[in-house]
Amino acid sequence: MEVEQVELEFPARLLKQGVSLIDTPGIGSTFEHNTEATLNFLPQCDAALFLVSPDPPITAIEVDFLKEVRAKVPRLFFVFNKIDYLSAADLEQSVAFLKKVLSEKAGLKDEPQIFCVSALAGLQAKKAGNAADWQKSGMEQIESHLINFLANNKQRALEEAIARKSRAVLLDALMRLQLGIESLKMPLERLEEKRRLLEEKLESARYQRTMEGDMLEGDKRRAIEQLEERAEALRKEAFGQISEIIHNYILLKNQLDEKLIQQELRKTIPAFFEHAFGEMSRAFEKETNLLLKAHQKRCEELVQRIRKDAAEIFEIPYVPVEQIDILELPKNPHWVTHHWNDSFGLPPEGFFDFLLPHSLRQRRVLKRVDAQIDALVVQNVENVRWSTLQILNDAFRIFAQSIDNKLAEAVAATKNAIDAAHQKRRERSEMVAEELQRMESLKVGLSAISDELQSLCSSMAGKER
Repeated sequence: MEVEQVELEFPARLLKQGVSLIDTPGIGSTFEHNTEATLNFLPQCDAALFLVSPDPPITAIEVDFLKEVRAKVPRLFFVFNKIDYLSAADLEQSVAFLKKVLSEKAGLKDEPQIFCVSALAGLQAKKAGNAADWQKSGMEQIESHLINFLANNKQRALEEAIARKSRAVLLDALMRLQLGIESLKMPLERLEEKRRLLEEKLESARYQRTMEGDMLEGDKRRAIEQLEERAEALRKEAFGQISEIIHNYILLKNQLDEKLIQQELRKTIPAFFEHAFGEMSRAFEKETNLLLKAHQKRCEELVQRIRKDAAEIFEIPYVPVEQIDILELPKNPHWVTHHWNDSFGLPPEGFFDFLLPHSLRQRRVLKRVDAQIDALVVQNVENVRWSTLQILNDAFRIFAQSIDNKLAEAVAATKNAIDAAHQKRRERSEMVAEELQRMESLKVGLSAISDELQSLCSSMAGKER
């Protein structure tokens, strides 16, 4: 029976708080691609729990892996398990040794946070519903810390984002009100002249957006061309490395058993391509983020220019709206295991092959193996290329859509408010005074709320520092 996924539900307090726990594949396992898969996923994590035990506290392989983890995860916590196997003196000595290794070998400058636990005792306490033993096992401390660090920190970040976004919306509404008020106050002829001036500015902005769109499309085309070049280079590199590994296996071990050759292929191909996929994904993510952020900066300057032009034309105070959207490439938020094609099955040797001299038979096997490796490499490189291409296309599409939306919002915050006031002036001049009074009252109320939100944002930022 082939099973790809099993879903289990458990009423854990930690998970209810919005924490997602991911158990990564083993480090330094027989299957090298497990380690590569772990490294590829780590940048999506807020923190990592590094599990060690007394036998020994930390191995050389784990230290090497830890050095790579540090560059990918913002926070590291260490869980020292199986403390029930140690006396108090042995535990103290083991933890001291672990801290020394983390400082001297792994290069951790700050004092590492180490939680000493007995997972077995914690499990037994949970099953028995014994709160005292749960706390004694050390597991309660980890759970509370994770909830505080992850869930509560995310809650504060969410509250700050909401406050900042709310203020941005209020500043937008205030600008519309001020433009509307000035439009209602000024003589109709002067208002129409200012509308024409603003329309000229907006037309210039639309032209700049078209030019920016052409540049964006050109950058996308060049990024895809670069992807194709890298895919071709990867195909050559993959064939060369995998072929060399398999040839050495055949020649050095004098191995012609094609079942064993297939097993070696199944081990070699996933390890190579999991690493290659991670390297290519990280490279394109970094390059594309830098590229799009340059476009983002220019487009946001264009949006602010529209607002500033409107403020200058209608002689109202200009308040820049803080840009709080952070551009990120789309990511899959869940654990993904890539299924690499590692075997087509070699065509079986015929009776004639077994009658050939060993050297000739070996050459025939090598030739068939190379043909299989080439086909597998082509297929797996296409998997890497296609996955990366989808990320690129999604990134450019989402970005272009976002910029168009921002431009439309900027236009709505200026032109629409002025056009509405102009319409009222032409159709219902007797109601202008009443409308002005209502809008001035709204302006006072919104200004007060905006000031309160600004104080709240500053207070939150101060606490974060």
